[in-house]
Amino acid sequence: MMKSSLPIIEPELKAPFAGDLLNRGGCALVFRSIVETFREECVISLNGKWGTGKTTFLAMWEKYMENFGYKVIHFNSWENEDAKDPLIALIAEFKKIAGKDNEKWKAVASNIGKVVLATLPSIAGKIAGIDLQDIIKDGAKKAVAIINTRIDEYCRQKAILKDFKLSLAEYVEETCNGKPLVFVIDELDRCNPSFAVKTLERIKHIFEVKGIVFVVAIDEVQLCHSIRGFYGSEHIDAKDYLRRFFKIQYDLPNEDSTDIIQAIMSRFAYDKMPEVNENYKSCYKDLPDLFSLLYKGKQMSIRQLEQYILYARLALANCKGLYVNPISVAFIVYIKMFESNFFEGYFKMRLSHNEVIKHFEENYNDEFFNAKRNSPTCLFYNAVADMLAIRCGYENLSELYEKTMESLGLNNMRLKVKVSKFDKESFTRYFNGKSSQMVGFNTLLSKISLVRDFSS
Repeated sequence: MMKSSLPIIEPELKAPFAGDLLNRGGCALVFRSIVETFREECVISLNGKWGTGKTTFLAMWEKYMENFGYKVIHFNSWENEDAKDPLIALIAEFKKIAGKDNEKWKAVASNIGKVVLATLPSIAGKIAGIDLQDIIKDGAKKAVAIINTRIDEYCRQKAILKDFKLSLAEYVEETCNGKPLVFVIDELDRCNPSFAVKTLERIKHIFEVKGIVFVVAIDEVQLCHSIRGFYGSEHIDAKDYLRRFFKIQYDLPNEDSTDIIQAIMSRFAYDKMPEVNENYKSCYKDLPDLFSLLYKGKQMSIRQLEQYILYARLALANCKGLYVNPISVAFIVYIKMFESNFFEGYFKMRLSHNEVIKHFEENYNDEFFNAKRNSPTCLFYNAVADMLAIRCGYENLSELYEKTMESLGLNNMRLKVKVSKFDKESFTRYFNGKSSQMVGFNTLLSKISLVRDFSS
């Protein structure tokens, strides 16, 4: 049975990177060395686009670090976004490493409780499982006296903040066996701007403590949008703003596409897919090369790649028996999913043949136009030629090229469409041999109608 998505990997302590399709075990060692180098106190960003596997990598890396005796806290910002302030949710996470040693935790809570009451006066009783009224008996009157003072104003009282940081540092040192505590914050870029910015501010001003290393997973581009949204200005240098918080900025390396593409295709049962037509049987072996070309050349995320390969699979199954190259079907599926405006102009005949060519030459990088024989780019040339030929129909192919007789009596073709980045000689080759059995334009479009638009 074909599954609708890749399996969720649940890392095991003994072999955290078993089943890792992206071969990122080497990154784990690099990241561990960063923690060991900056063990005193540090905030590290792990940057990667949405869908590049940050969460999966961190889940594996956390188990990996536990193997080396580190205590690790995982904080999912998205799941805690409903909190009025990230401070409360962050505090609750520290209690998880306390074990049976409650006295040390009470020393921390005694100080932080005052901060919480000062920030959120409407909350009474138990917060994050902590009975604040019992823990801060002696400090209650003082807390009430400043209950309407904002957290940032309260933290300016350096003596109080110093006491809190000292108690937290002692708690971490004794609870974590002398190793730094690794505090992972994930999904921050998915949160609303206010929560995202406040989380960074709380880490910087309250939890930047000796013995704690924060690892914050981000999509830098999206987080910069959140920062500008929070401050209501597009003129803020958001990247410079982020540098205030992160001592080390680490970009998640690009993964080898071969293994991940094969894994996705296997998951979606490409080996059991009905063939579109016997004449194109050999073309199926080229699908991974097309997927890889689009994945790298168009900088798709892994999630986008997964969605694309799934919808290509469904469209190809729907084209069973049609006289059409599966490479061309898969490519048109990509266009429909991720370039919907262009696709609409293409299938509604709003764009001329030359405008179709112009779109590809202006929006696809040079990797697509390398005309070397047997390279994956030949698949791109073939697919574009098919897009134009199928839209014309067999009876109107003369709109695209004309045949002339050379002195040796051999058929030659003269291309009518204008090309600049396409290698003209190579591109022309793919217009040859079109058959009257070629699938009709409307028929093909009806077969891929199930494909969603992912361009927005």
